[in-house]
Amino acid sequence: MDLTKKERYISNNGLITTLINNSIHGYLDIFGNQTNFHLIFLIFSLLLLFGIVLLYFLQSLPIAFGHTTKQFGNLTVEAGWLIEPPLVDEINSIIILVHRQNDQSNDTSENVLAPVRNALSQINVVVKYGGITKQLNFVPSVETAGGYVSSIIPSRIGSYDVLLNGTISGQNINAEIPIEDIEGKQNLIFPPAEDSVSGVESGPQDSANSAIIGSNLRAILSGLENNIRTNADVMNSLINSTQRLQESLNEQIIYLNSLYMVSVSSIGIGIGAIIISAFALKRKKV
Repeated sequence: MDLTKKERYISNNGLITTLINNSIHGYLDIFGNQTNFHLIFLIFSLLLLFGIVLLYFLQSLPIAFGHTTKQFGNLTVEAGWLIEPPLVDEINSIIILVHRQNDQSNDTSENVLAPVRNALSQINVVVKYGGITKQLNFVPSVETAGGYVSSIIPSRIGSYDVLLNGTISGQNINAEIPIEDIEGKQNLIFPPAEDSVSGVESGPQDSANSAIIGSNLRAILSGLENNIRTNADVMNSLINSTQRLQESLNEQIIYLNSLYMVSVSSIGIGIGAIIISAFALKRKKV
């Protein structure tokens, strides 16, 4: 017998109601009772909300990597590499970010950082590696407000520092800011380079070991070169001090020689005067 539309509708609703009831009873069997179910649902909702808020907070954090920040009065100066990790013999840029802390009268709970325009117009900036320095010319960053960049190709592995000397918005600044160390490329090179000496392609492990050994040797040689340069500066300072001492001794010797000649001349004149006086007295008696 065919069912009417109304009967089919009632039958379908009864089937859906039965499924919902069975599902609810199943959940109640798992969680014990309706109160526990509501409690677990509330905890799950809170955890989900916390995860969303945490994800939004992490995404809003600025990524600074190895940048170093220093405070000068109400100015914040941050220095580092534009491309990180910085690699040897790869073009990069040193970036300096300058912001001013503006106290907000409407909201005393936080300070707002405002970018400083033309911040590096009255300050001298150089990069230092060991005892070597290089003058840098900065231009405003197109992508970052308050940022200034200067292109450079780091040619040696090791530590670099940025030296600041001058004023920013009337604030005197004389500081040395370390930035992230320059790294070798051996951990990122793929596929391994061919052996340029023998002309035979080496295996991956041999190439990796050669790259590591070469990187370590470059680091050791760079360190030795820095030590040699430092010792050379000390030796030059000692040589200059010795030369100044020698010049002073030469002046003293010249002065003593002059005194000696004056003394000898004075003694000669005195002896001559005595002889003349004695001769005059003798003639007078005669």
